[in-house]
Amino acid sequence: MNTQRLKHLAKNLLLLNLVVVVMYFCMGRLSVGLSVQDESVSSSILQPEGMALAIGLLFGSSIWPGVLIGQLVLALSQGLTTVPALTSATGHALQLCVGVGVLNLVGFNSALTRQRDYLLLMLVILAVLQPLSRLMGLVALSWFQPVSFSDVLNTLTYAWVNQLMGELVTASTFLALIDFWKHHKTLKQWSPLLLTMGVFVACLSWLFFGNMAREWELLQIFALASVALTLISIRFAVVGATLGSLILLTITLLALRFGAGPLQRMDGSEEVLLVINTFLLGTVLSCGLIGSLVREQGDKERRLTYLASRDYLTGLYNRRNFYNMAAHALARMRRDGEKLTLVWMDLDKFKSINDTFGHNVGDRVLIFLARVLQEHFREEDLIARMGGEEFALLLRGNFDSRAIGEKIRQFVADAQKGISDVPHFTVSMGITPFLPSDSDIDVAMKRADEGLYKAKHQGRDRFVIADPTGNTQATI
Repeated sequence: MNTQRLKHLAKNLLLLNLVVVVMYFCMGRLSVGLSVQDESVSSSILQPEGMALAIGLLFGSSIWPGVLIGQLVLALSQGLTTVPALTSATGHALQLCVGVGVLNLVGFNSALTRQRDYLLLMLVILAVLQPLSRLMGLVALSWFQPVSFSDVLNTLTYAWVNQLMGELVTASTFLALIDFWKHHKTLKQWSPLLLTMGVFVACLSWLFFGNMAREWELLQIFALASVALTLISIRFAVVGATLGSLILLTITLLALRFGAGPLQRMDGSEEVLLVINTFLLGTVLSCGLIGSLVREQGDKERRLTYLASRDYLTGLYNRRNFYNMAAHALARMRRDGEKLTLVWMDLDKFKSINDTFGHNVGDRVLIFLARVLQEHFREEDLIARMGGEEFALLLRGNFDSRAIGEKIRQFVADAQKGISDVPHFTVSMGITPFLPSDSDIDVAMKRADEGLYKAKHQGRDRFVIADPTGNTQATI
């Protein structure tokens, strides 16, 4: 079994590395194809290093062979000889391993759920990966010509700004899109984001390439783009900020290449390009921080909402939320004729369990029972811990009350077979159907509670069916 598992893992790792090789090469060729005369501009977007870093953070640094081979093939296709190409490929693989190792060491979350994560990604790229990349680049350059002081200075200033922006945007966009996909599987859920990005692309294209593009100043276009990107970041959090930044950089790069709009009036010198890229870097960083802050605050609000509606120990709905949801279910029953059944459950002799084994064991019993209930009922059924050892279930559908009671007693007993970490326990139940004539949830609750009371006094480990007329039927 272990051998088969190792073979399966090795096969998956090989497949993943092959995918990385193809993606690395294709992204590198695309970046070169979009380049303008100045090399530093071509490296400002769609960096394969950023893509590899994102995949490495998701799947581990074991993808380094894919990065090594992908960069080697890319370098050879660009005319480099074997030794410089191998030096460059080794540097890229080393950069991946160092980046993944450092970010994992500092507790980086690849979902970018906190502003801290975005800052960590930026700082590691700036202070660790880019110096390493620049150093390996100078080593590769030394194979062709002596490295001058101006080469070192240009590498540590102008090229550094562009590489930082490109790797940060590429890596963060990959990570944000993958996390967004995990939580939004359908086209309907993606539609608002895709529609917004389509409008953003259309507006930027019109500003740079439209009939009136020459009348715009570059500062005006960037100001409008910054405002739009900020609003997108507020609405869609990190995924909007990163994807919008990638779109802004791509269209700006195309405009630089074709001399579109206000860029026709610029000389394309390094100083001008440095100003443009510095401005873009500031926009990318600020919107990325805004997007990550929105994500962090949204997650906190959702967590608080979850905690306010859940029992802290078992994770089931709490009493308050159960009453709210049951009231909505009762209203739906009256409107649509849906059948509802209420089960009021109590864990027998729970005080004795606490006194004999301690409260920690008592908590484990409650958690165990909650898990058993969740495993045997559907998501649309409401399961709640009402307090102490009392639980309530609201079941949707036309069920037989006796069958429900017998089912619960049976699977609670079966779940304890072979279990040694919790003591043996039983449950008593009061079961009643809802009627459209029930004025509110409390009417049915009272019937179920009376049934539970009788089940307790008739010996426990049983259920009592309380019908709407007030009659009860005990069943062992």
